[in-house]
Amino acid sequence: MRISITKLGCIFSLIVIFIFIYQLSFAQSTKKIEGFILELGGSNPVSGAKIQIQGTNYQTISDLRGYFAFENIPPSNYRLKVSSLGYKERSLSEISITPDQTLKLTVHLNPDPIPMPEIEVVEKKDNLPVTTSSNIVLTKEQIRSANAINIAEVLNSLPGVYVRQTSNSGKAYVSIRGSASNQVLVLLNGTALNSGQDGETDLNFIPLNLVEKIEVSKGGQSAFYGTNALAGVINIITNSKLNHNQAAYQIKNTQASFGTRIWDFSVQSEVVPNLDFSWAYNQSHSKGDFEYQDADGVKRSRENAGKNSKNYFLSTAWKKEKISLRLSGQYYQAVNEMPGDTLQLNPLAKNYDYRGIYSLNYNQEVKSWWNIEANASYQRWLQKFYDTYSYIKIDANYLNQQTSFDFINNFTFTPQRKIKFGVSGQIVTLDGKDNLRPSQSIGKVSRSTGGAYLNWEEKIIFPEISSFLILNSAGRYDKTQSYPANWSPHFGLLLSQGEKWVKRIKTNWGKSYHNPTLNALFWKTDVFAAGNPDLKPERSQDFDLGLETEFPLVGKASLGLTYFNSRVKDIIVWQRRFDGKFMPVNVSRASLFGWEQSLNWHNQNQIVGIDFNHTLTEAINHSGVYPKDGKYLVFRPRHAYNLKFYFNPGSFAFTFNSHWVSKRYIREENTKFLPGYKIMDLKLGFNSKWKKLGYHISLGINNLTNQKYELIERYPMPGREYQAGLGLEL
Repeated sequence: MRISITKLGCIFSLIVIFIFIYQLSFAQSTKKIEGFILELGGSNPVSGAKIQIQGTNYQTISDLRGYFAFENIPPSNYRLKVSSLGYKERSLSEISITPDQTLKLTVHLNPDPIPMPEIEVVEKKDNLPVTTSSNIVLTKEQIRSANAINIAEVLNSLPGVYVRQTSNSGKAYVSIRGSASNQVLVLLNGTALNSGQDGETDLNFIPLNLVEKIEVSKGGQSAFYGTNALAGVINIITNSKLNHNQAAYQIKNTQASFGTRIWDFSVQSEVVPNLDFSWAYNQSHSKGDFEYQDADGVKRSRENAGKNSKNYFLSTAWKKEKISLRLSGQYYQAVNEMPGDTLQLNPLAKNYDYRGIYSLNYNQEVKSWWNIEANASYQRWLQKFYDTYSYIKIDANYLNQQTSFDFINNFTFTPQRKIKFGVSGQIVTLDGKDNLRPSQSIGKVSRSTGGAYLNWEEKIIFPEISSFLILNSAGRYDKTQSYPANWSPHFGLLLSQGEKWVKRIKTNWGKSYHNPTLNALFWKTDVFAAGNPDLKPERSQDFDLGLETEFPLVGKASLGLTYFNSRVKDIIVWQRRFDGKFMPVNVSRASLFGWEQSLNWHNQNQIVGIDFNHTLTEAINHSGVYPKDGKYLVFRPRHAYNLKFYFNPGSFAFTFNSHWVSKRYIREENTKFLPGYKIMDLKLGFNSKWKKLGYHISLGINNLTNQKYELIERYPMPGREYQAGLGLEL
């Protein structure tokens, strides 16, 4: 035992001596001159500044913090010269270097802006966004080249995205990777649009001509956005003239089959220096009636399927130095005709929508590395349902109101390290009135949610092998009234290698949740259904792994393959009770997994190109209830293929789209399904300019082969549709 203790003592002594010597060696710094280069009048660092010791070959460059250092400088007297692009050169007075001393300096440079001629900035279109998440970003040019008339038409060709609607002019609801539509969070300039009543959003109430950019984030996003983002997020960003100088006036008219007429007007101008003004108006009318064949092959007329809407948008933005402020408002009113299914046709039923969205956005650069954002919004949405034709008459009003805010701190300590911290809150109220049966009214109910979140992104660069690594971690704490607190973590990684031939691997893991809708919680018992105040939130655990490559091939080509897996528990399903009424319950577990494959190619000047994608979705019920367990979830297509070919020589544009969707089960037991369908669209466009007047002519044929199909059971979609549009810009 004594020998053992002695050996341990020797080992311990050697370790202590080693540590002492190690620390001692580093205590004697070899640095002789060190310091920081800062901008005169502030603490902003000047990176890339050149520091020279005059009369010698010693020189160095300041880093992102403005820091520089010289090592092993012989003792003597020296003069330093500091220069940087955009700053006045500065020579320092003579300094003295001694053997055992490190001289510390702080040098301030006076800004000297360089006049530059006006240049045109052309956005680079990357097929592979540099982010850990499965994101797709559609620019204004890409949206316009699609020659679509609504947002649903644009989104329906994206991998992993599926849009369901009752008609071409009807309401459109989106699903991502096999999700329910109320599990996808839809934002307008960062403001959540999902109704507290049913959790859904009609994509088509936002006029396409207002859209500047669409960002689609697939997979659970609750760590960033909180509830409703269980399956993904779609952020629709409208036009802003804040960074432009000249006025813009636009007018566009679109005529299409089935009595469709659309007018778009917009004015965007700089009223006074630093103050921009935007106004837009959209009016849409569609009769919507068309002929179809019923299950017995009898020709019938689909009536009361039209829509009339008006949309007003007003925005003003002010910016001065490092502060910007934006105030915007949108008012939307629509009459949606409700034809009913083909077994219960209804020539009179209507839904009236009146919606106002008002938001205030404040942004300030406090420091070069610190930016703050403050956003507040208020929404008021009145829906009226009216049906005097059916056996059970309907006359009901539902008033949704949502007030929300968020305050965000963005820290960019270096271009490689970004941290975001924020707090947010939301109050949702619903006031439902049944004018024919007041005792069955929902009445006034409300719910409040508050949260705090942190997002840390680190980028590590390996210049010797043209590679970089991005690590992203995020966490969000949410507390919803009447529910336990929820914690949503997220971790992401992206590894990229190469410049001309790019190879990337990305992966994400996280947890998300979705609160029950107010309808599901508080629906008053009637002859059809009843609410359930004991519902729990839906929860998911998500994982995806993607491989991407981009390489030169007579232009540029890219390939992508992504595996995704989402396990959802406590899914809320409306099930029939013992008395025949439907009630929402947490009964199901499900797994949604599959693959997304993509292939893109375009020539060097992007005149001609091909985009192809395929999504395989296995949406399986694991409720444990026979005979539904192990079956496919309803309304989810297993396969979806999209093919796009475009040819844009000069002012002309030609686009061919093909969209193929497999069968979708419409019974939980998988005993009945809607057949698959294949839709082909052809678009032609011409852009030109006469003096200062620009004009755009578009022609299109949707459903080129006149395919007969249904997206919802017993709701036939119209056949071939012709479109023609003319737009003017000044």
